[in-house]
Parts: sequence; structure tokens; C-alpha cells
Amino acid sequence: MSDGGFDNLLDQCLGVRQGEQVVLLTDEGTDGLVVTWLLESVEARDGVPIVARMPVPRLPGAEPPPAVAAMMREAGAVIELTSLFIGSSLARRSATERGVRYLAMPGVRMETFRPGGPLDVDFEQLRADAERVGRAWSSAREFRLTTPGGRDAPGACCTGWHANQARTWRHRTSNRAPRRSRARPPESS
Repeated sequence: MSDGGFDNLLDQCLGVRQGEQVVLLTDEGTDGLVVTWLLESVEARDGVPIVARMPVPRLPGAEPPPAVAAMMREAGAVIELTSLFIGSSLARRSATERGVRYLAMPGVRMETFRPGGPLDVDFEQLRADAERVGRAWSSAREFRLTTPGGRDAPGACCTGWHANQARTWRHRTSNRAPRRSRARPPESS
């Protein structure tokens, strides 16, 4: 397994700093190989990895135990590796309000970090592309998406004046009976 996905995660996404405490939130369903690689990768950056094991959350957004919540508030960064998403918890909100950087990766598996996988990308280039698309979207009134099969999907951008008009239109039409639509067969590609 290459370190590429871990390097991208820790350097581009999280920006681990020397001497910084990085809490790895885990539970019994967390992939142990991911924890091992993150421990070694954080240490290689002279960071201080701390594994916080908690019970498996019963519901999304469940609160971690108070001791884990305290660790989260005092860390420089937290990586959520629990079986179920808890990133909407008060503990996470309190931590990030204090400036803690937080990555939510519930249920992540070692395969996620494979070469050519979802974390094996240039996030700086991805940011530049997203900002370019955002600027284009902000100044556009209309858009057209074209599928690889050649089907067009035109639409209107809802920014500024257009967004207000869309809200007004939705309000005026909210009491109408729903329109019936006809399903189309999927495109062949």
C-alpha cells in the first residue's frame, strides 16, 4: 500500500503540524490498519497521535464520552474514524469553534487509500478547479450539462436576482398539484 493517500490526507487536507496533537476517534468497527498507518504517518510528521476509542455510536451525531469530548477540544486536529458519523455532535461543534481542524471519515477502510483511489488526488488542483467553476457559476444565468451520450440538461443558475425570483416562483406554485413526469429509459454510453 502506498503512502500517497495518507500523505494527501495529512498534508493537504489536515495540514498536520510539528508537535500537534491529532486525535484519532475510533470504535470497535474502525479498520485497524487505517489506525496503524495514521499513527505512523502522524508520528513521521513529528505530530502526536492520540487514539481515543469510544463505544460504537447508536445514532448519527451521538455524543462521545465526556473524556473524549475534552480531548477533542484540546487537540490541534481530530480525524473521525468511527463506524457511524458523529460530526454533527456538540463535541465536534465545540472543538471546531475553538479552532480544531476536523476530518470526518466514518467507516473508512484501507482500500480508500489505494493508489488511484479517492484520496490519491491533487487537492490543490481540485481547489483551483472548484474555485474556477464557482466563479463561472456566480456570473452565469444559465447552464447546460451534456452527458457523454449527448443528452443536454439546460437550467438556470439561482444566484442574486435569479435566486429571489426562484423563491417567489416556488411560493406561487407551492399550492399547485404536482406535475406528472414521464420516466425516460437510461442512456446507453
